[in-house]
Amino acid sequence: MQFFKIVSLVVILVSFIFVGWRLYQEPATETEVATVTEQDDGATEPAVQTESKDEIVAMSAEQSEILLSEPTPEPEMPEQKAALVPNLNPSAELLEELLTKYIAEEITVDAIERTYLIPEDTFFNYIYEQNWLLRSGINTAPLPEPAQYRTTTASGDDTPINLLRYSIMASTQSPLHMYAVDTAGNFSGIVRVNEELAFPYQQVRRVEPYMFAGDSGIKVDVLGTEEFTIMLKGKAFGIFPLMYSYYEEGETDGKSAQIMTTPDMLASATVVSTDNSIDIYQWRIDYDGDGEVDFLLSHNGASPEQAEELVDFVIEAGYVSIDGQDDESTTRADLIAALSASY
Repeated sequence: MQFFKIVSLVVILVSFIFVGWRLYQEPATETEVATVTEQDDGATEPAVQTESKDEIVAMSAEQSEILLSEPTPEPEMPEQKAALVPNLNPSAELLEELLTKYIAEEITVDAIERTYLIPEDTFFNYIYEQNWLLRSGINTAPLPEPAQYRTTTASGDDTPINLLRYSIMASTQSPLHMYAVDTAGNFSGIVRVNEELAFPYQQVRRVEPYMFAGDSGIKVDVLGTEEFTIMLKGKAFGIFPLMYSYYEEGETDGKSAQIMTTPDMLASATVVSTDNSIDIYQWRIDYDGDGEVDFLLSHNGASPEQAEELVDFVIEAGYVSIDGQDDESTTRADLIAALSASY
């Protein structure tokens, strides 16, 4: 009897060991995931959902595919970072090279900033540091005065008495640059860098550029510099009016006179102010750029006889061609009539 009890205990013990070994060899294939579900009465209790091991593996693979499908940003190279840094201290050689291109309108400020990473302020600071009057090469030496030049005033007898100020200007479309210089070498006028940028100078006392006329006019206070010279520099061939305005107390008077320019033309007119009156002497004109006075021209314009001489001179010098014989061509007579129109 005692023997059977011992055998029964051994069998039971062996059974437990076998069951435990099987459980160790075959773990559960399902993973229980507790979630919260809502009951009809509003209370919640854990609910059990199961996901198979194969489903978990499939989900992991799908997530991996999503992550792998996203583009991986390329690492930024050191030279790329350096290229994005503004060039705050460009060399003088580079700035001068870019300035030369900017003057010739071969490059814009935006392109300089975008291509060379030079900030706009840095480039414009370099521009403002320049002596533009010197760089422009503007001729500030008046043409020589012929003998007895000051014996006659060319402004005419109609110059107002008790004059306060006056202006001389041409159309902004005229091929002409007007400015003033005095005996000390001072300059008043516009120095143009290009079509976008120009600098006004006012060095001659109480003589300033007439901003309304761009670089084609000046304004003068009669009680300013006693003597200075008005200068005209031609840019191309043309015939157009110069407009004279005289400002008195409560009154303005004016007139216009035709003038002719060539690309080499330089003209000078001496101005002398005394009290409230002025003497504006005749234009001394050099049409061919040799530094010699070719003609004297009144501020009242050219007579038909003088206009004929001026037109013949520029035709012979090759500044204008009248070879065409069709009805639309400009004739010698047309030029003479245009130049003497204000006389």
